[in-house]
Amino acid sequence: MKYFARRASALVWGLLAAACARPAAPAANAVAQPTALSAPAGTGALGSSEASGGVLAGSAAAPTASEVGLLAEAPAPGDVIAHVRVRDPRRSLSTVSTAAGLPSDAVEDVLKKGSTRLVGELLGEAVDAEAFGPLVDLSAPIDFVVAATGGPSVTTLKSAAAFSFGVTSLPRALAATKAKPERRGEGYWQFASPEGANSPPCGLFQAAGRSPARLVCAKRGRDVATLGPWLATSLAKRELPGAELHGEVRLRPLLDKVGPELRLKAKALPLLAGTEKIGIPVFDNALMEAASALGDEFGNLTSDIDSFELDAGFDPADGVRITAKASFAGKTSWTVQRLVEGPATITQAPEIFGRAPKGSSSASYGHGADPDAFEGVLRVLRGLAEGSLEKLKFATPADRKALTALLRLGDSKFVPTFSAQGRFDVAAADLVELQGLVAGALGWYLIGFDDAPKTTVAWLNDLVKVYNRPALQAWMKGELQALMKGEREQRATFLPTLKIVPAPSVLGAGALDIELKVANLDEPSSVFAALSGGAAKKTPGATSVSVHVLVMADGNRTFVGFAADRDKLAALMANSKGKVAGPETLAAVATLDAFRREPHRAGMFVTVKGSLAVLDAAKPYVAFLPPDVATPVGKFFTAMGQLPHGGTTPITFTSDSAQGPRPSLSMRFTVPQHALDDVGYLVKVVVDEVKQLAQSAAAPSLQAP
Repeated sequence: MKYFARRASALVWGLLAAACARPAAPAANAVAQPTALSAPAGTGALGSSEASGGVLAGSAAAPTASEVGLLAEAPAPGDVIAHVRVRDPRRSLSTVSTAAGLPSDAVEDVLKKGSTRLVGELLGEAVDAEAFGPLVDLSAPIDFVVAATGGPSVTTLKSAAAFSFGVTSLPRALAATKAKPERRGEGYWQFASPEGANSPPCGLFQAAGRSPARLVCAKRGRDVATLGPWLATSLAKRELPGAELHGEVRLRPLLDKVGPELRLKAKALPLLAGTEKIGIPVFDNALMEAASALGDEFGNLTSDIDSFELDAGFDPADGVRITAKASFAGKTSWTVQRLVEGPATITQAPEIFGRAPKGSSSASYGHGADPDAFEGVLRVLRGLAEGSLEKLKFATPADRKALTALLRLGDSKFVPTFSAQGRFDVAAADLVELQGLVAGALGWYLIGFDDAPKTTVAWLNDLVKVYNRPALQAWMKGELQALMKGEREQRATFLPTLKIVPAPSVLGAGALDIELKVANLDEPSSVFAALSGGAAKKTPGATSVSVHVLVMADGNRTFVGFAADRDKLAALMANSKGKVAGPETLAAVATLDAFRREPHRAGMFVTVKGSLAVLDAAKPYVAFLPPDVATPVGKFFTAMGQLPHGGTTPITFTSDSAQGPRPSLSMRFTVPQHALDDVGYLVKVVVDEVKQLAQSAAAPSLQAP
């Protein structure tokens, strides 16, 4: 995988270069037949004048007439467990870049340079990259495959991985070599460096399908030989379902072979865990329970796992859409059961989702889970935690019990929930003081669920009590004292306070307010005053900062918020109360109507404007930057306010599950065209500013003698 990661930079460069090109004509619907190695006119395909001449001296000879005829398909090498295909990189990326409004100047020149760099990265000194680069066919599919060979035992199992892309002319590619390639078989040439050193792990193959030849590269030369013939003669001409980018992983055939052996090995996990006992019953019992459960779970997963698919494509009407699906052969494992479980019927997003604040930069919803299914996991975690703390002689037994008791869930099943986040408008004058700075940077977080607040309030009360237990306080003070040395050592015994304070009245009856406060902190206004030449408003070391957790009850609904500005958070939460969602909630946002109506198990949205909102808190600090930096940064902030569609178009993510005998989990991610327009606008602003900065930096050197 490290090999392919290193090569990815070159491959991505080539694809991005292709994105700027003019859209290529769609490929013909008919699949090319193996009896003719067809290629576009003028590309030098076999059967043209190049088949009989034009090969440079010192290179391999061109294929003979018999080789131009029937090209037999090679069989698949073992079990192909993974395959990723980009159908037509040139057309796909060109379409997306055009839709995003990105420039396409000097298309052919950029495409040529990108392809040349790609070849140079892959083949090094074995070829003339300037001659080979233009032969890369970015209108033909790019394939990446992983195959399992050998077996059926785990110890004898081997893997092979390689990727391939089209080449428009086999004779020209052979002519572009700097030394005679080694012919390894019919229609297969292995590259070698001119010095006779180790050959680059790439081979050139006669091919069927869109291109008359394909370059196949891998980490090992044997993988090229194993996968190359199949990639070139069989997979290259095969049409696959799905979108422009299609990937699939099919593990069932492999697991059917090695699954029984893996399950048998997993049964030995408790024996291995027995060597990790510490002599404390609560820990040792939890350890053995965990080992036994994990062994069973691993075995069940080998029976359940089947296949995974990924598709990505672009449509001018829908924008970019990415879908993924995990299919299972069964649901005997705890993991698969949790992945696909949910309420029996879902008709739309839960009503409480519409009560999230209207100004949310992102928000999500779900239909909850069954807490009973997690009780065994939590019981094991409590045992492991309590035993570990006992071995460390941490506090008292009562303290350890109280601390581990926080590892618990509520009782209600499949509770509809939402979570949302956003930012408050903070005055510039407040942003240069510590509390305002934290409020601006932190923003607000809010969750809500269709359940009475009793369980949540009880858990938060217990959290505050545990935090303030004397033994825990003494331990934390000791840890801080050991960490903090020098001038601040006198502060090492200080801890943030965590306490329950009177809740804002706007939250109504049953509300809770927990304050986390840190005092004796340096006030940053002196730093900003020094930068601006003014006077500090406060004395250094004389300030504090606090954040609040607020709980609001609304009948059988519960809302929990977190922010540094308590009053603004309380007012925001109060807008979510009532018999119906009010005008300051997501229920009033028309662009989310379809998103709310669709019956998904879970969903989420984010906007371009919301994603960039965190930068708003930095606006007041632009004034303290050097002018040559402040000017382009200021232009970017101006551009954020001038997005073509305001940056409010929802970018959505949804997930669904099917719970039959062969369950599945599916996900969809959509970036609409209007969101692409906004992103493209910002990218263009950044690119223009970078160009101007580069030109300004180069200007003095142009005038130098």
